[in-house]
Amino acid sequence: MIGKLLIGGVVLIVLALEIGVALMLTPSPKEVADQVRSQIEAETKTESSDTDLVPDADSGPQIEVELGEFNITVHQQASESSYTIACKVIGTVAEKDKDEVTALKEKNQARLRERIMIEFRNADIQDLTDSELGLIKRRILEKTNALFGKPLLTSVLLPDFNYYQQ
Repeated sequence: MIGKLLIGGVVLIVLALEIGVALMLTPSPKEVADQVRSQIEAETKTESSDTDLVPDADSGPQIEVELGEFNITVHQQASESSYTIACKVIGTVAEKDKDEVTALKEKNQARLRERIMIEFRNADIQDLTDSELGLIKRRILEKTNALFGKPLLTSVLLPDFNYYQQ
């Protein structure tokens, strides 16, 4: 009987020690709130540095420039399935920037194609099944403007987008 009580007492002491250590290591709500605020401030600072690659809204009449046609098959090893994306990517540019965009597109043709393909390959299934494809369009816009070195594209269109999962 004393042996059982002794074992029970040891278990209670170990549990009490674990609870005490957990309480000491758990941050207070104020500390957590301060950490979240600092993370949000850091993210907004980094996002503001990307705004120089976002085009001006008042850039005049817009025209469409084809960025390429893509037919990409991606195999997902985790789920033993694959999916195919077939689409045409079009960018809108200010009419005054058409010649510059065409020249940059020709000069960076392989890199542009690779960056767009990487964005499709890195996309989640949820991104690909989104009815507006907003995240993919935004990523392609950012990567393309970064490649061009300035915000020439104002938007990205995917008029012939097809996604097949096998």
